[in-house]
Amino acid sequence: MARLCRPHEAPPDDFIYTQPDTGGRWTGENLSQLVGFVLEHRKWRGLKPDDYDGVRLDIERQICSGMPQGVCQAEEGENYQPFDDKARGLTVESLMDASGAALRFIKSGGALVDKAESERRANICRGCRFNRPSPCAICTPAFKLMTALVPSGRIELGLSACGLCGCSLQVKVLLPIETILSQDASQPYRFPQHCWLNENHGT
Repeated sequence: MARLCRPHEAPPDDFIYTQPDTGGRWTGENLSQLVGFVLEHRKWRGLKPDDYDGVRLDIERQICSGMPQGVCQAEEGENYQPFDDKARGLTVESLMDASGAALRFIKSGGALVDKAESERRANICRGCRFNRPSPCAICTPAFKLMTALVPSGRIELGLSACGLCGCSLQVKVLLPIETILSQDASQPYRFPQHCWLNENHGT
C-alpha cells in the first residue's frame, strides 16, 4: 500500500473516495475536506475506522491504488504496485472495443446470468473506485447505445466503465463467466482483491 507524496496537491483524478461498504462516492476540494465528508458518512452508518487519521489513511491508500508512478510512495515494508487505471485515457473507440464481444453476445440472445448474480456483482462494482462514472464526455452516446441493448429489467444502476478492463459494467455484470474469461483471455488484466472477477481470473 502507499500514501500520497504531496497530500496538499490534487492527484490526477482529484480527491475522490468510494466507500466500499455502501458505494458512496465523494469529491473534495482538498484532502482535509474529503476526510470530513467520509468521516461524517462513516459515523452516520456506524462504519470503522471513524477517526480522522484512520479515514485519511484509507482515503490515501485508495487513491494511490490507481495512480501513475511518482504520485504516491510505498508505505514502509510494502511492495507498491498500482493498478493501471485505463479510464483516464478512455475513448469511444476503446470502450466499444473492450465491450464489443459482450455486446455481440447480448444481441445474439445469449443467456445472461440470473438477476441475483448480476445484483451481487453490481453491488461489488458500485463500491469499487475503478467504477468510473462519466469517464469521458464523448463516451455518453456509447453508454446510451450499450444500455439500450440491455434487456428491460436487467439494468443495474450506478455502473459505468471499469477503469481496469475498459468494459461497460452495465453489460459485463450480466455475462456468464465463461464468456468473460474468453473475452479477457489475451489481456493481462489485474483486478483488486475484492473484485468478483478474481473468483475466476485468479488474483
